[in-house]
Amino acid sequence: MSTLLGLPTELILRVLAEVEPLDLIRMSQVCKRTSHILGDRAVWEDAVGRVCQKSYLFKPSLQPLDSLELDGLRKAALRPRLFHTKLSKASGQVYPSLERSLEYSVGETGRSDFIQANIIPGGRYLIGLAERNVCLWDLGPPGTAPSPALIDIGHSDSLHFELYAMSTPSQSSHESYKFAVHGHTLGVGDSQVYMK
Repeated sequence: MSTLLGLPTELILRVLAEVEPLDLIRMSQVCKRTSHILGDRAVWEDAVGRVCQKSYLFKPSLQPLDSLELDGLRKAALRPRLFHTKLSKASGQVYPSLERSLEYSVGETGRSDFIQANIIPGGRYLIGLAERNVCLWDLGPPGTAPSPALIDIGHSDSLHFELYAMSTPSQSSHESYKFAVHGHTLGVGDSQVYMK
């Protein structure tokens, strides 16, 4: 009878592709051979990809995977589970651990405070809606100190057109999200603008 460790490395890697990240950590502590096999970047890059897919996370929210050290890959693979565990242990209301004010200049195009804001799953990108603006912010990679940066701003050139609602962003591909912005021309009817 053959054990898992008696299999060729390629087959072991295929088996490991089905194992949850926390169990990979546990397996790496069993013996030198499993520790060596689980020290392979490909195992953890694959684990991060599976976690993003399973948890509906926007993979570009992570730093480019090749810029992460092995320990960073492990943390990225475990982060959604740790977050879920924290939330499930919370009793009652969950409060933010950090609040940030995002400021930007809109010139003559309207108020700059958000009517609505949505964080893209993964926690790095935020879409904010103001009276005449839609803003995309990069809050920085998860697990790092927040460093908000305004990436792009779309605005209505008409002082008579006002935005008032935004749909919840939904994933349209591995690399993009889509959402709709609702607005109206003052004194006229509603219209929708789709963004991707």
